[in-house]
Amino acid sequence: MNTVKLYSVKSHTLTENGQTKLIRFALLQKISGDLYKNIMPMVKCRDYFNDIVYEQATKGQFTFSIYGFRWKFSPSIYKQQQEGNDLKMLMSSPVIQYNMFLLEQFCKETNLPLPQIEECEVTEGDCKPSYDCKYYIVTFNSIFLNNGPLMSLFTLLLRCSFYDNMEGLYDQCSSLKEGISCFLQQNSADCSTDSGLLYTIDKHYEHFIKFLESPSEKQFVDPEDNIKYNNHSIHDHTGIQSFTNDLYCKFKEKEAIYFNNVNLHLLTKVLG
Repeated sequence: MNTVKLYSVKSHTLTENGQTKLIRFALLQKISGDLYKNIMPMVKCRDYFNDIVYEQATKGQFTFSIYGFRWKFSPSIYKQQQEGNDLKMLMSSPVIQYNMFLLEQFCKETNLPLPQIEECEVTEGDCKPSYDCKYYIVTFNSIFLNNGPLMSLFTLLLRCSFYDNMEGLYDQCSSLKEGISCFLQQNSADCSTDSGLLYTIDKHYEHFIKFLESPSEKQFVDPEDNIKYNNHSIHDHTGIQSFTNDLYCKFKEKEAIYFNNVNLHLLTKVLG
């Protein structure tokens, strides 16, 4: 079994909104053999991955710091991204049963590599692991980290796999849309962010389909585009909810595509 040494990554003092489901994520780096360590703090807020996508795509030409989170460009991860190799992520969840139908169906419908999940042992680096949850290593293709909305959707569907009473929920489902509808019916009394996000996608599914057609495609931004961007716009407006919402509002379509492109493969001036 793989083992992760858990570190606090003390340079960070995170400001995160409260989450109904206390699921956390962190990218991993191999130490040796089956031993890994986390290279970022365990985060509840998935928007921090938007920041990582941006920093990696610009190859560290911008210093990204927001809400106490700082990501330093990782040449080793960039190499994996360029070569299309797998990355590993640590995930913790207080719910120990999971159902991966939504994520599996999404990958099937988009021809993306299916992430793999396995239990792991976690030992203390300079941070004690929680005994109120289980830890998992998620192996996923680096293509997900090339695209903000894609990484956002990936972590959303992963988190939605760890809910109570999921056994048999999707037995009659044959598509992602049917699965999302079943999830929402099962969790109709749930006020979590996850349900709100899936409700947005379900309500505007015809617009979400546009994203499904080419979720990992790399695009470029018009360098003459005068729409302002900064740390907050990247962090707050390049996840899957913002993109779906903005596509739904036709007057914001240009802005939605702009922010998506920024996060997909950014300014030609920067990458020049």
